[in-house]
Amino acid sequence: MKKSIALTTLASLALTLAAPATTLAEETASTTPSAAVIGTQCDSRTQQWEIKLEYRRSEEAAKLARVRADFDARINRIKADQDARRTQLWADRDAKLLKTRNLRDLKGYKSEELKAAVATFRAAQDTAIKARRDALTSARDTYRTTMETALKTRRTAVDAALAAHKAAVDAAFTTWKTRCSGTIEERKAANKAFLEALTKARQDFRTAVDTAFKTYRDTIKTARETRAAAIKTANEAFKTAMKAAWDALKAAKAALKPATTATP
Repeated sequence: MKKSIALTTLASLALTLAAPATTLAEETASTTPSAAVIGTQCDSRTQQWEIKLEYRRSEEAAKLARVRADFDARINRIKADQDARRTQLWADRDAKLLKTRNLRDLKGYKSEELKAAVATFRAAQDTAIKARRDALTSARDTYRTTMETALKTRRTAVDAALAAHKAAVDAAFTTWKTRCSGTIEERKAANKAFLEALTKARQDFRTAVDTAFKTYRDTIKTARETRAAAIKTANEAFKTAMKAAWDALKAAKAALKPATTATP
């Protein structure tokens, strides 16, 4: 899943817990019923809001779980596709190399010494190929491990932010619902304090989530740079090893050529 989708889902969790505007509006109605009626209506609206709150929390928790499951499934598909393409690429290269070697062997060798020199070159080539593949595999595995750890860290931070947000809202709600036994002015003051508490809870939640995602992005950026450097090093080492193998084969061929005698 893209980051924007994940953030939208997390944002909706906080917005779900926004102040009950309808409830607050009802308490500022122009009519002034008796205190007992007001108290009963206030308690009823508070209970309704609490029920809606728990329902929405359940809905959003399920939504977040689906988003995370979809994200994990997408990552696993990408990994499987990458691994399959790399396996096929290496298999194709191996088949091509084997075909080239077989065609060369069919032509035969002028001497056992030349055949031995070619065998030495091939051994060096195989070693270089294996070393590069091992290095590439290591770079891939290191990157994936870092990504998985960073993802777990991000999710832990988001879960902590959600828990802190829930605790803040619950604490504010516990205080707010006692307003029903107070005067109109006390209820207005309670509504104002409740709104402010919810606003702060959302802001704190957003800050914590933004920090978690930034930390994740920074970690992945560094991991990608590290992986790219490892791949570059592996390719350069392969080129160096192959050049040395070719130079050794050329030197062996030159040594096998008969010496020419200058004509007087």
